[in-house]
Amino acid sequence: MPLKDLSGEDRMDFQQRLARLDLDEKIVTNDTLIVESGKGTRLDSSGESAIRPLILQTSDISVLRKWIGTPEHAVQKRSVAPFAGILRSSRLEGIDLGRALKPSKAGAGAAKSGSRITRSAKSKAGGRTPSLSLAEATGLRGDMLMEKVEAFRKADLTKRPDLALSSVEKETIRAAARELVHGDAQSVSEFKPAVEAFFVDFQVAVWLFTAIRIEANATLTLGTGVHNLTAYRMVIEDGGLVRSYGHLHVNVTQMKNPSSGPSVVLPSHVLTGPMRPTHGF
Repeated sequence: MPLKDLSGEDRMDFQQRLARLDLDEKIVTNDTLIVESGKGTRLDSSGESAIRPLILQTSDISVLRKWIGTPEHAVQKRSVAPFAGILRSSRLEGIDLGRALKPSKAGAGAAKSGSRITRSAKSKAGGRTPSLSLAEATGLRGDMLMEKVEAFRKADLTKRPDLALSSVEKETIRAAARELVHGDAQSVSEFKPAVEAFFVDFQVAVWLFTAIRIEANATLTLGTGVHNLTAYRMVIEDGGLVRSYGHLHVNVTQMKNPSSGPSVVLPSHVLTGPMRPTHGF
């Protein structure tokens, strides 16, 4: 499907999707990906992949959010903060999970280390217990964590094991990173320098096509890691599957799903960008 054959509106939509990756349509060299009926194709940044991805890299997590993050309209509808799942799964001692379940509306720097909400504060909130910010839930401030990360990165841990990050500190970094990409970034902005200093670089494997067709009983598999699958059109026939073993962001203008039900199998995370519905091609 040559780009020149798209309508003006459709081509502009596809160009805008590429622009979110800081790319233009000149970079799209793979026209159509077809996974034949009953067969499988794997897209991976390792040697297992027949097609090589475009690797995007940044040290700015705000740019990473633009590439693979949750759309703002989806963030507004959430009742649970992205970081809550990380804190709950870690079961870290001293973290108040009960009040960390809902997204915090507190601004950056609102919490101090070890702070807790008092009974009088609950009363002012109309009897409801306000949700905790990440800083309040973990008892860590952004500047405190940044100092620890800088010392950790410079340390020879064989000589200074005391400079190793604690489990609470590491899980706070993970939780903040997830919120910065998929949640209310402003609420954890104080942790942004520590997150970027800890991870240093963020990489995304990008797969660009004008069209993707997964035929009946065929499987398109994406490996571990962070992937962005961008196309103008994606067709999944009945029995076709998209299987992801990492973080997958699907960003297409038109999507046609099979009538038989869900077609995406994922052990981790899949996001889809806004798309226009279609009933056939």
